[in-house]
Amino acid sequence: MSLLQSKRKSIKTRGVFAAILGQRLGGKSTIAGTLPGKSAMLTAKTFETGSATAEKLAANLGAELDVYEFTSAKDLAAMAKEAAETYDNIFIDGASGLTEILYRQPDITKALLKNSWDGFALLGDQVEDTLLVIKDLTEHDGGPNIFVTASVEPKYDQAGNVIELVIESKGKSVIKNLRKIFPVVVSLRPQYDENGHVMDEPEMVTKTDGVHSGRIDSLLAQDNPGLLPADLSVLINLIKGA
Repeated sequence: MSLLQSKRKSIKTRGVFAAILGQRLGGKSTIAGTLPGKSAMLTAKTFETGSATAEKLAANLGAELDVYEFTSAKDLAAMAKEAAETYDNIFIDGASGLTEILYRQPDITKALLKNSWDGFALLGDQVEDTLLVIKDLTEHDGGPNIFVTASVEPKYDQAGNVIELVIESKGKSVIKNLRKIFPVVVSLRPQYDENGHVMDEPEMVTKTDGVHSGRIDSLLAQDNPGLLPADLSVLINLIKGA
C-alpha cells in the first residue's frame, strides 16, 4: 500500500467528530441516549449531572450506554483511548466541565496567581491539546464517533435581544478554537408547538441560523437540511450517507 493510500480518509468509514452546543438544561446530556449500538458516556465529575436521563433513553431505544466519570484531562484522554477499542461511540459531557476541572489544577492555579492572562492561556492550551488527542481517535478507518458537549449562554443587547451565544468556560478565550477543531458543530434549541409552547424534545440545528451555530464540513450547503430531530443516529446517518 502506498503512503497516499494509507493516509486517505473516508467519510463513510472514519468516525464523526462533533461538538454539541446548547444552553444549560437544554437536552445536551440526554441526547447521548439516541446513539446507536454501544456507547461510552464520559462525564465531568461534579460539573455534569445529566447522565441518568441519557441512560433511560438509551434503554428505551434498545441501545447500550455505559457511563463513566473523569476527574482530570489525563483521565479523560486515557479513558477515551480505552473506550475507542470497544465502543462504537464516545460521548463526552463536556468541554465546559473539563475547563472547570482544569481550572482547579495546581499548575493552572499557580499560573493564574502569577499572571491571569498567561494562566488562562495555559488553561486554553490544555483544553485544546486534550480535544486534539481525542479527535485523533476518529481519524482512521473504524474509528469511533465522538461527540463533545459545550454549554452556551446568551449575550443581550440593550433592548434585551439575544445577539450571541457564547461558550461557557473559565476565561473569555479558553475554548476559542472549539468551532475550528470540530468538523461538525450542531446546536440544540427549544422546539415550539403551534401554540407557542415549548415541546419536550429540542431540535438540532445543523446549519448556522441566527445565533445558533451549525456546520457539517463534509456536506454541500444544499445537502445540509439545517434542522434535524434531536437524534444523533440520524446525524450519523446523514454524515456517513447511510
